[in-house]
Amino acid sequence: MLIATSRVLTSHGGRYLQQLCKHWSHRFEVEHGVDTGRIAFSAQSSLSLSRDDEALTLVLSCADAAGLEAMKGVV
Repeated sequence: MLIATSRVLTSHGGRYLQQLCKHWSHRFEVEHGVDTGRIAFSAQSSLSLSRDDEALTLVLSCADAAGLEAMKGVV
């Protein structure tokens, strides 16, 4: 499994986490709470989100390099 991580500095991480999860919930399996979320794009790729007071952290996991590069563009 290959992983790409991004940390976006924002004091509104909780709001963005909920917006992203809601946006993708119409098409993919989504789990989310106040501080964390997970979007399962497929059996081979998913996005985990977590927030704190300073940032929103996104962790994209994919089975192969081509999938990871393609999903980076989607996210």
